[in-house]
Amino acid sequence: MDRAAAVSKMIEMLLDATPSLKGQAGQFYDSYEAQRLLLRGLMNMCQVKRRPGDEFFTLQDELLSAERDERPSVTFEQLPRNPLSSKIRIYRGDILNVKADAIVNAANSSLLGCFIAGHNCIDNCIHSAAGLQLRFECNEIMQKAGHPASVGCAVVTSGYNLKAPHVIHTVGPNISGPLEPRDREDLASCYKNCLDRALQSGFRSVAFPCISTGAFSFPHTEAAEVAIPAVLDHINAHPEDPDVIFVVFDKVDAEAYDYVIKNLMDKRLHPDKKPTEARLSALWNVKAPK
Repeated sequence: MDRAAAVSKMIEMLLDATPSLKGQAGQFYDSYEAQRLLLRGLMNMCQVKRRPGDEFFTLQDELLSAERDERPSVTFEQLPRNPLSSKIRIYRGDILNVKADAIVNAANSSLLGCFIAGHNCIDNCIHSAAGLQLRFECNEIMQKAGHPASVGCAVVTSGYNLKAPHVIHTVGPNISGPLEPRDREDLASCYKNCLDRALQSGFRSVAFPCISTGAFSFPHTEAAEVAIPAVLDHINAHPEDPDVIFVVFDKVDAEAYDYVIKNLMDKRLHPDKKPTEARLSALWNVKAPK
């Protein structure tokens, strides 16, 4: 496959459907890297009422599957054991590298993905790597539902061009003020409901991102303090649960998960010991001093 030619052809098809974007598209450099970014942006903005033809999907799938195969693959078995549970592992990296039965997408209530061109939220990254079929499948689901997805939902779709053959979409709580007990309960429900759906679907492994800690502004450490116990409780209640990978992408989330795991282990070994304090970067999302 001539990637440059394929990218150019797909851009042409998308611009023919949205002529108003041709002026902006013409400002991109002619390099492959710039044109590939343009293609991603146009795909991000593609509306469900403008479904491309079969030729577009053939070219798209060839490109995305080739890019998928060039990324490293990470499986549960390759990751270091975790002291909390034999069924939990931590991976610091890109969730797109994870080869599990399902990865979880921190979605918005439309479930259609992020329409902001080139935005690097996890919702956008997953949809961009899976392909436009994911948006159209989600649209069919939402049309049948007839209402926005609720916080804590767990909706299973195909993964299309991802390493994971399935995606579980969940909507986390969006924090706009002080953190409330209900916010913690809503976040815990995301993890529990996703595990319920994974169990019902017969999945043997599932990878979670740090739900709601990005644009939805759930504090990092508090989110980890909800996520890990929620998954542990579910595993303890359901020994047949799939293996779980917590994917931490940023340093702040890695520190938050390390902090929570250490305190949980200390509590097991020394029930009366006072929890250690979290580092500032894990609490406030600022860079830790070097």
